[in-house]
Amino acid sequence: MPQTLKALKPLDGFCIMADIVRSTELKDRDTIQWVTRLANTFNHVRGWVSYQFLKTVGDMLMVSSYK
Repeated sequence: MPQTLKALKPLDGFCIMADIVRSTELKDRDTIQWVTRLANTFNHVRGWVSYQFLKTVGDMLMVSSYK
């Protein structure tokens, strides 16, 4: 495994993780408002950069951009 990691070449780019503060509290109080907040947040993040979608983890969106 160490040889595999050493063989990796660095790429120019970045990774963004966007998390919504107090998301669980909102979800427990009002699911529709929570889903709306997730959609609005994720759509806003999408407008920042041209990116490759990686994954969502609960209320966190992870995207990356590299050359």
